[in-house]
Amino acid sequence: MNLYLDIDDNADDYDEDTNPGGTRRVLEDAGMYLLNAATLWDVLGVEDKARELAALRQRFFDMVSSEHLGEARLTPGELVRLKALLDGLVEAAERELVDENWQVHPERIAEVEQKQPPLGYFTTDADGQRIYTLSRCLSELNMTLAYLKRALKLGCAVMVG
Repeated sequence: MNLYLDIDDNADDYDEDTNPGGTRRVLEDAGMYLLNAATLWDVLGVEDKARELAALRQRFFDMVSSEHLGEARLTPGELVRLKALLDGLVEAAERELVDENWQVHPERIAEVEQKQPPLGYFTTDADGQRIYTLSRCLSELNMTLAYLKRALKLGCAVMVG
């Protein structure tokens, strides 16, 4: 599932290398990012946000499957709520789950690693120590939140498809 800003093509000035803070018209894989967000809230013990986010994500999938063209428009309320459910998530993970390099605290690795979908991955740090990092997941969540904030700032419609 992707998210689409209803903007002119020429307003899409995002470029990963030259303008990473620009406006991105399409946020690919948003469905996976929302699933990861719900899973992360669950790991952090915030079950109400995890359930609401998972239910909202499922509603988006249901909306898309019921539409003729495979896409549907989010209501302004859904957009605001989605932003609210993502707001503070990365900061909560930084307080309770990861260090300053977004590496999971050793005592929490087993708990995080068993979650599906996987939130992170194992790698080796500069000292040759095996670590479990959430760097990709947390970066994607920051990117998703920035996308939603940009949509709200522009006041444009957001499509899901």
